[in-house]
Amino acid sequence: MPTSMRSSRHGISLLSVIILLVIVLAVLAMIILPDLSRDGRRPRHVSCQLNLRQISCGLLMYASDNDAVLPVYSGPTGEWIRPEDDPEEASAVGSFGALFKHGYLDSYHVFVCPVTDNERARGETPEARAANFTAETLDYCYVAGLTAETPGDAAAELPAAFDDVGEVHRRLPDLTCGEESNHGTDGINVLYLDGHVEFEEATKATRHDAQGSLTDLGRKLVPPEGADWRVRWE
Repeated sequence: MPTSMRSSRHGISLLSVIILLVIVLAVLAMIILPDLSRDGRRPRHVSCQLNLRQISCGLLMYASDNDAVLPVYSGPTGEWIRPEDDPEEASAVGSFGALFKHGYLDSYHVFVCPVTDNERARGETPEARAANFTAETLDYCYVAGLTAETPGDAAAELPAAFDDVGEVHRRLPDLTCGEESNHGTDGINVLYLDGHVEFEEATKATRHDAQGSLTDLGRKLVPPEGADWRVRWE
């Protein structure tokens, strides 16, 4: 066989192999890179979970001093408002504010998720920091009106606090998370009443959906008939 024909055949074969390798590598990159990106976010998910665990400790200490009732608080003067007194009052800011205003937590940074650009409340004195503690310095929502006396099995299914998902996603039970949520469309961290924290992964129709569904969690946040607890978004 002539040398030129052999070279031509070898050249075509090599080109085909190169093209095949490029295609295979491109497909692998599409599969692996999103997973690597999620792995890179996991340490920040864990840091966020540590925040919620510290908040849980503060809530439990508060409950031990207040007949097992968790805080529902409002106003700059430090009054404690419980659900039976004024169920439409305290915001999540006020409820969480009771924890550091009365010494159950001593750090403001636990209220800011490490994946966000929000800054913690600032001020030279506790009073100044309390005045600066607003929705802009808080990344977590609070479920007001729960009691620490809830039985263990039920407490393990009741959310007490969780990552905020942003105003447009706060529909119950059809809760969703978007790119502007603390952890984007991946999901959110949830503190349950028994003290454990889970990352609730959102479900998406496609990998690149602009929203993730959290309907299962949303159903848990709808109070059953006769319950007097409710979500405080901000």
